[in-house]
Order: sequence, then structure tokens, then C-alpha cells
Amino acid sequence: MDVRSEFTPIFPDYVLHNHWAHSDDFNERLFDIAKADALKNVVKDALDPLAVGDGKQKFSHLRHNFLIDQVDPAIPQFVEMIKYSVNQFLFNAFGYTHTGDIQMNADPFYQSIENGQNIGIYTHSHPSFEIVCTYYPHVAECQSPSDNDMHKGAVRFYNPAMRGNRLWPTSPDRMHNKAMYSILPRTGSMTVFEGHMPHDSTYFEAKDRMCIPVLCRLDLPNAHSTSSTQEITEVQNHGI
Repeated sequence: MDVRSEFTPIFPDYVLHNHWAHSDDFNERLFDIAKADALKNVVKDALDPLAVGDGKQKFSHLRHNFLIDQVDPAIPQFVEMIKYSVNQFLFNAFGYTHTGDIQMNADPFYQSIENGQNIGIYTHSHPSFEIVCTYYPHVAECQSPSDNDMHKGAVRFYNPAMRGNRLWPTSPDRMHNKAMYSILPRTGSMTVFEGHMPHDSTYFEAKDRMCIPVLCRLDLPNAHSTSSTQEITEVQNHGI
């Protein structure tokens, strides 16, 4: 046959799983300050303007930034881990070397059986942020006799197109072609992915674990330039 073909993979998505071999002292210190921060920012008043949730949900919390609110030698090291992983992700996925700054926000989530927080986190995404890094400085060993990761708090990532599995055979060495991809976090795990990707976590049969999601916004020269309504009004009324 006389045919000219152009095959272009479009709209790929990526997940990076780094496992940091830090000392127990670093992870324990980061766990301690993150746990104290999470417990401090539990919603007690649903009318609090910083409240995310009304306090009835297991993961209601006050909006804040752990990376600024807590001052500790472990945090600068943690921020360097985030910077490294974001740049690694961007280069491996897109061949892009990022030289600008990275704006970060983190709200730690302490998940414990005692507080009924081992039920997993509902499916969600962070479309306002380019990259998300989630670190686990503490994951208690799961005592479940099951070998199913879905019983051990697996983190699941979904095809943003929300399509099901392809039914024809595909080459697993080329790319992940299923509708869902899962990672079982352990102490020292960091997942890195684009903020628009839907993700959740499953029920786990362990005492507790600490999850620190860091939402990252890249400073890019061609990003949208935004201004507040007050700034716009002042310029229009009085000139630049």
C-alpha cells in the first residue's frame, strides 16, 4: 500500500515515585512537626473563613501554609527535596529545565485509625497548580493479611479523560495503558504528578500515617499576568 503516516502520542500524563533514603531522625522530626501542625489546624468553627470543610468531614482543616507557619531545620531540607523532584519530573517528562522559582503551599494530613481517618481520601485534583508533590515521612506498617494494595492505603491516579481500560493487548514496556495506576506509599515515598490529574487514596489497616501534599506553582515568564480588581480600578481611574 502507498501510505504516508504520522503517528503522534498526544496528551500523555506522568507519575514520578521517588523514595528518599533519609535518616530516621529526619523523617521522625518532619513527622512530629507536621503532626503538631495538622492537629493545630483542625476545624473547630465551621464559620472560620480559613475553614476547608465544616469539621464533620474527617479531613476538614484550616487553610494555611505549613512551610511558613512552622520554623524548623527539617523544612529547608524538605523544600530542597521538592525543588529537586519538580525539576526532575519536568525534565524527564518534557525535557524542560526549569530555572525560575517555585511557589509552594502545604497542608499536612495526619491519618490515624483512632480518629477514623484511615478510610482514604476521595478523588480530587488541583487544577490551579502545575505540579503536586506528596511526601510520606511516616507510614505505619500495615497489619492486613491481604496482599491487596487497595486494603493498605494505595494512592491511585486516574486517566484525566476518565476512560476505561483498553481491551486490546498493549505493550506494558511502552506506557501504562490502564484507566488507573496505583502506588503503595511507605516511609520516605514522594509522588510527583501534574495537578490536573485525578487521584485518591484507599482505606488502610495501619495505626497511622502522615501525608504532606505540596502544591507547586511554577514562575514562568509566559504565565498569565493577573491583577486584582482594586489594582485594575486604580490604574483605570488614575493611570499608571
